[in-house]
Amino acid sequence: MDILKIILTFAVGYGVILIGDAIFLGRVMHQFIIDKFGPLVESSNGSINMNLGVGLAAWFVIVMMIYVFVLKSGYAVSYGSIALGGAIMGFLMYSMYDLTNLTFLKDYPVSFVITDIAWGTFLCSAIAVAMYAFSIWINKVI
Repeated sequence: MDILKIILTFAVGYGVILIGDAIFLGRVMHQFIIDKFGPLVESSNGSINMNLGVGLAAWFVIVMMIYVFVLKSGYAVSYGSIALGGAIMGFLMYSMYDLTNLTFLKDYPVSFVITDIAWGTFLCSAIAVAMYAFSIWINKVI
């Protein structure tokens, strides 16, 4: 029964990241990404064509890191500690990605770095809180 709880909790986190990034990257940042990354972004008819398999794998890794290093840490004792842990995890992950790109990629936009790190910090915090809330609920139900 515990494996079912883990899978369902993970599914909640996966749903949050898929919906969050679909809205943020697909709507809010869509034109910015096309404008700033130009030929690096595969697009057609104004739509960004992403490698869905790689995206799904990346989102899986992010949710797995939040589950292992935030939810299952010894510090996961309250919504506040979960929110903070998720925010720290997001800040570190997105900073590593964006600052590495800023280091090596010519004309990598600083405005994107700042926005993406802020988004990752918020998103990972939201994922962690959603997973934590669901795990509390599912433990009462099952």
